Amino acid sequence: MTVQETISELKFAKDNAYSADEANCVPIVAIDMAISALEKQIPKKTKVLLKGTNDWNTKCVCQNCKGFIFGKPKYCECGQALDWSDEE
Repeated sequence: MTVQETISELKFAKDNAYSADEANCVPIVAIDMAISALEKQIPKKTKVLLKGTNDWNTKCVCQNCKGFIFGKPKYCECGQALDWSDEE
């Protein structure tokens, strides 16, 4: 099962949580946290604000948290996986 398929299954489970037996139901908050964590595993492109002469003086922004990124890390400080494929 892919990450995207798992997210779809969790969203379906969340939408149908109240129709299930409440004693055996996973809390909605836990489902939301799991979806959020899985969505961060799907790499997102960064937005380049200022192109420098090298990776360390190029200023980019994370599309998830809008935080600044310097260099080319695999993950933002917020945990979002980053896609640098256009930059290579």
